[in-house]
Amino acid sequence: MKKKELLDIINEARETRASSLCLFNKNIEELPKEIGELIHLEELNIGDNNINKLPDEIGKLKSLRVLSADFNNLSQLPDAFFQLEQLQELDLEKNAFVELPERFGDLKQLRRLILCSNHIKTLPESICQLNRLEVLELGENLLQSLPQQLGRLSNLLHFTVDENKLKQLPPSIRALKQIKTIDLSSNDFNHFPENLTHLTSLVEVFANENQIDGIPEDIDQM
Repeated sequence: MKKKELLDIINEARETRASSLCLFNKNIEELPKEIGELIHLEELNIGDNNINKLPDEIGKLKSLRVLSADFNNLSQLPDAFFQLEQLQELDLEKNAFVELPERFGDLKQLRRLILCSNHIKTLPESICQLNRLEVLELGENLLQSLPQQLGRLSNLLHFTVDENKLKQLPPSIRALKQIKTIDLSSNDFNHFPENLTHLTSLVEVFANENQIDGIPEDIDQM
């Protein structure tokens, strides 16, 4: 999409005070700073483009609740991004992130966070401050460990961390009292994580494609 076409779309959305804007699969390489003029925007879809960075003006979208930026080339987020205090759903699947900024913990309203299919090696401890989070998807990354305070995500319902390089889970995971599903498949576990047997709300656990040599005796208590 040519820049003029994109600016025309943004201008129309501004004039109509649009609450949602879909720019999915428009062959966009750069999101213009004018996007920050859409102060009434609650949902923005910029997925499946070629965007490698977001403008600082993204932080002006104070009403934004849902951002889909999957299937792009993002490797970092501007500081202004963390001014999106109303953001509840964030999809960054299939980008180029290796690490995440510590300021991720500022997005206090997040309920759904999708980070699968990146190149993430470590997670900031601040991600454990997102205590409204219900869905956390981390599959297909390069994680060898998880934050020690992961159990602080007390409202977490669905957690996927398949296709990483994990050998163990932090002990705090036993504090996830609301958790329903966990996907640990295709990691480097040698033993079934015993802390999971304390999660009485757990309905499904996927642990295939590991090197697990046995199942704990108290698994029937789950």
